[in-house]
Amino acid sequence: MRIFLFVVFFVVIALAKEPLPQTFATMATPLYEASEHFEKIAKDEKFQKELDSYKTFATQLRHEGLRVDTTEDKKQKFAYLKELRKLQKKYDYLLYLLHNNIYDAITRNDYERFANLIRYRFDGFLEQSALLEKALSFYNKHKHTQKIALLESMQQKEQLIEESFEELQQAMEEAEYHPDAKTTKKRSVYISSKATQRGIDVYFTNNNLYDVTLNVSSRYNNIKESRYFPKEFVLKAKQTRKFAHLSFVGNDIPSYSYRYRWVMGSVDAQHNDNYLYRFPYKSGSAYRISQGYNGTQTHKGRSRYAIDFVMPRGTKIYAARGGVVVKTKSDSNQGGFDKKYRSDGNYVTIMHDDGTFATYYHLKQNGVLVNVGTKVAEGEAIGYSGTTGYSSGPHLHFAVFKAQSATYTQTLPTRFKSAQGIIKEPKKGQAYKAQ
Repeated sequence: MRIFLFVVFFVVIALAKEPLPQTFATMATPLYEASEHFEKIAKDEKFQKELDSYKTFATQLRHEGLRVDTTEDKKQKFAYLKELRKLQKKYDYLLYLLHNNIYDAITRNDYERFANLIRYRFDGFLEQSALLEKALSFYNKHKHTQKIALLESMQQKEQLIEESFEELQQAMEEAEYHPDAKTTKKRSVYISSKATQRGIDVYFTNNNLYDVTLNVSSRYNNIKESRYFPKEFVLKAKQTRKFAHLSFVGNDIPSYSYRYRWVMGSVDAQHNDNYLYRFPYKSGSAYRISQGYNGTQTHKGRSRYAIDFVMPRGTKIYAARGGVVVKTKSDSNQGGFDKKYRSDGNYVTIMHDDGTFATYYHLKQNGVLVNVGTKVAEGEAIGYSGTTGYSSGPHLHFAVFKAQSATYTQTLPTRFKSAQGIIKEPKKGQAYKAQ
């Protein structure tokens, strides 16, 4: 056993000290460095056996990669790429085993083992939403005994998303682009490329009725980039713009890929703070506010200026401000005060002439009266209230928001005209009569 551990130790040291191959480095480097991450984590016998196999293969392939760096033979390079893909599969299997270990630690209520397993973050780790939710829930029950830095930071990120969920779940999307990959999913914001005599031109297209704020991360091998925009930029509605020109460098095989995300709306939009909204229900009627600004349940952080109106299912909802309908959902009949219903809420989202948006959320199934692309006037009927999505009971969630970055939206304070006069900050427990 000592001899075995001695050999494993020197394999890890050898992997750490040897130079890394530069051919397909974007893909290869994380795979070669993975051994070090996996070594630091407690694991079972099956995991250790697979890790030993992984390290042996990685060591052999690393030597092959350094040799391929010195050749111009494309067949050898493609053969090396094929082997890298095999290593990737081994990596994915190790990740699968590690995730199973985490599930097992949670099931057995073994927090010490859990803490040993969740200490480092690397590609693919805890990216399964179901596992992440279980891990954070388990951590919250036990963190008083030992805090884990990785989960603390992940929890803060999840909290930001949770605090603006009703708006953000409609607004933020992300995607990847690999020029050789076949994709059947149609996206409203997408990348296209065009070969030129001197390289490749890369374009972004926004097919939405609204501007979007984009954030782009790129990976290049043997490519020089000439970029026309910063990493984060605004792409107008129904617009295609050239993002970059890629030039090939040297004689090695070039490769590139992108990961990008976007939020509906422009970060440059300026809300008209002088605008007086009408309450989103029938003139002359009044409904009580169950949660106002900085509410104790869900109206926090980036969603702190949202308002909840208590009203029976089927109450007709009216536009608080005119604009263009840009998104709707009406097919859900699911709801309850449980996070599993977070994506089940029906809604109408209207874009205003200043580039901000209003969301009318928790509508009943088939309770949307307007179509995407339709221009609606202030006071026009747009739907019926309900209790779909993450909801404790029948009510209407209303908020005005804008893009704050390519990751987050921010709700905005709104003033209302009413039979009682101008309402600057609707209060919990109060009922206001719509004009």
